[in-house]
Amino acid sequence: MSSRRAAAPAACLALLAVLLTGLTGCGSASGAASDGGKSGDRAEPAVGTPPALLDSNGLTFPLDDYLVAAEQRQELQKAQNILIDQCMRRYGFRYTAPDSTTATDAYGENGRRYGLSSPALAARYGYGDPPRQTPVRAPRPASGTNESLVLDGPPDLDPKSLPGNLEEAEKARTSGKNTGVVNGVKIPVAGCAGESGLRLYAPDAAAVDITFPQNLNVEANERSRQDSRVVGAVREWSACMAGHGYRVPSPLGVPTALKLTDLSGPQAVTVATSDVACKRQVNLVGVWFTVESAYQKALIEKNAETLKTFKDQQQARMRLADSLVG
Repeated sequence: MSSRRAAAPAACLALLAVLLTGLTGCGSASGAASDGGKSGDRAEPAVGTPPALLDSNGLTFPLDDYLVAAEQRQELQKAQNILIDQCMRRYGFRYTAPDSTTATDAYGENGRRYGLSSPALAARYGYGDPPRQTPVRAPRPASGTNESLVLDGPPDLDPKSLPGNLEEAEKARTSGKNTGVVNGVKIPVAGCAGESGLRLYAPDAAAVDITFPQNLNVEANERSRQDSRVVGAVREWSACMAGHGYRVPSPLGVPTALKLTDLSGPQAVTVATSDVACKRQVNLVGVWFTVESAYQKALIEKNAETLKTFKDQQQARMRLADSLVG
């Protein structure tokens, strides 16, 4: 995915959510890179003495200043819904966004970045989730053929043919290529949903991919998992867990490795308590956070120009969203 080309607009926020989730408790940190992380661009960055850390929920990373925060994502979604409705009105329709509620994660966005790390939550819930309201999104009301066409565009659209920015989309719409006509007006190539996304995230060819900073976030996390210092800390954590009677190679995916079925049951709570205690003993969170932060700093320096452009565009995007939402 090019850093200068926007992702498919209708999926931008969903993709952000997937990327964020992808940092939490997945993959394996038990193997070193094939070259030990010592060659070329894969060289391990220098770090100072890691601070003693445990609960990762409150950690602040170098890339945080460029990431789209949860509140901003909600504001952008509201703004996009308004833009969809404005577009639909041109064709004699209205758009009402489905009602939804947003759940609050007790662990936070980084709370399980390195596996379970909260002593209090481990002792109370094991590897399970505290009771919370499940997000509910009402189904989209049924609509006629023309209304669906205006909203989503032709059903047989080739995703590879979609325009990368609003300027391209306008040219395609006026030419009538791969679109359609409803009530005498040519519809957007990917419908009003697509047009609204492009208006927010990719108004022209200079737009930086909305997921660019998050992609760097994921890259730094993945590289940190192969770093020799993290691999060493994970090895020490695993040895500590073995001393408690649990043979697990990585803090990411402990319930699966131990075949725990009741994630909040007594056995899970016992394992989770040992897990967090071992993280404290070997300072796994402190080491991993320090190493990952160093990779983030290196990526920020390498991509400084694109990140500055992204930040400027994000500020303009939020000003547009604020003007729409009021």
